[in-house]
Amino acid sequence: MKKQLLLLTILIVTALSSSAQKKSTTPKPAKKPTTATITTKALEVKEVADIPFVILNLAPSNPVSQEVIAKVKSQGINLSGNDFKIPRSTERGFMYDSFLLYKENLDAYLINLKGDIEKIPTGSRLITVTKNNYRVLADACKYENDWTKCRNIRIIDSTGKTISPDFSQYYYGQMESFYNSEDHTYIIVSASLDSQNIITEEGKTLFPKDVSKLSFILPGYIYYEEGGKRKLMELKTKKITDLSGYSRVTGLRVNSYLVGELNGKNVLINPANNKVLFETDKLIGEVHGLDDSTPKNYFALGGFQDVTLVGISGKKVLEDQYKRVYFQNDGITFFVENKQGKENFYNLAKKAFVYKDFYTQLKSEGELTLVKYQKYYEVYNNMGNSNTSNDGYLMYDESKKVTDVQICNNLLSITKKIDDNNTLYDVYSALTHTFLYENVKSFGRIRNADYYYMVNKTGEDNKRTIINGKGAILVDEIIVPDYIQYNNSKGYFEFTKKFNGKPTECYDKKGVKIECTK
Repeated sequence: MKKQLLLLTILIVTALSSSAQKKSTTPKPAKKPTTATITTKALEVKEVADIPFVILNLAPSNPVSQEVIAKVKSQGINLSGNDFKIPRSTERGFMYDSFLLYKENLDAYLINLKGDIEKIPTGSRLITVTKNNYRVLADACKYENDWTKCRNIRIIDSTGKTISPDFSQYYYGQMESFYNSEDHTYIIVSASLDSQNIITEEGKTLFPKDVSKLSFILPGYIYYEEGGKRKLMELKTKKITDLSGYSRVTGLRVNSYLVGELNGKNVLINPANNKVLFETDKLIGEVHGLDDSTPKNYFALGGFQDVTLVGISGKKVLEDQYKRVYFQNDGITFFVENKQGKENFYNLAKKAFVYKDFYTQLKSEGELTLVKYQKYYEVYNNMGNSNTSNDGYLMYDESKKVTDVQICNNLLSITKKIDDNNTLYDVYSALTHTFLYENVKSFGRIRNADYYYMVNKTGEDNKRTIINGKGAILVDEIIVPDYIQYNNSKGYFEFTKKFNGKPTECYDKKGVKIECTK
């Protein structure tokens, strides 16, 4: 399988935070709330020369400019070789047009899309950056009563002033998180394990009285319990839905649907209207993809090694059950592994499997795709297109007994088994998309040469043709009695009696015999 995206390999301060929805592009300053204002020292701004991360060209809401990438790279960010992915607006850890990096000593630095680098004060933890460019900070976390707690939560405006009231009764810890929506920032804080609230970028609390079991169950929604009832609030409209009829409720974040248990059945629920879309005896899970191109409204019923793929109504997309199912990054193709460990792709648009059967091996060699069902390969020419679509044409079926394909510069060497003792070779040009040789006795690279190859057309009299990596003939016919190698420093071919012996004859690249110089 091709992997298109690098995984997040460092700890982000928001690793437990919830996903966020797509944001609008032009932040507007928010009005200051009528709360007590305490002047504090502005955040320290410092240029950093040794941030050890690779910045990928992904951004919270916009592409990172090449100027920003160049600036950060010029400061030596790749010291430890870690790859860093900036969270997008639909992912956990999203902050408005900013991202957070840690040094190896755990010093934290905030970088915005202009390339400004801001050091987070020592002893403080940055929770998030709001849409109006405020900072939500807490003191460094401490371990209290078997729980990690970050106290002294405060909101700092762009001038360095604290605009929030006294939040001393609350802490931000390992079970708390934040959510940056299109318009607002919401942060879950706790007074105790069973007493929680949400504060906004304005320094206000969302609930008049604390509630329990708060979570950003879906983008745009919060789940909580109050007065013994399970409730769901849509943050944009503040609409509250009573979920007490379900014995348990969880969220599917890719599809933004709820899963509940009702009368002993698992049900899929539309959070907008509390409508049950389908019910099943099996577990309901997401069908994950490799990136944001994952199509919505597809679900996996069951567990590992027993997956049924269904649509939004619960109707089966594929009849059989499989070990694994997930989306490819083209957005229309499923990868499917059956219970025998064989694989295939399913194309949603064509409503058909890509390959005729489940294969044991799939690989690409240049523009060719090799599929092995049993013993031999079928070879497709996809002209460099993805093997998940297989839009090319069939070059070899299994009856041709292809056992291997090798890339040789701009050539492809195709090995075919004739019988137990004999093989033949075809040589295909990736430049002209034509066969240069078919059914030749042997084909291989000349020793010590990365760009020169030898073809034996008939297998008789040790006659060889020497070609380069583009297929051009250098020597149309030459007799090689024993061994041949290329002398890179002197630029000619050497014949030897032994594998590593001294040259007995030497030839230039045109096949003209020359003196073997010392």
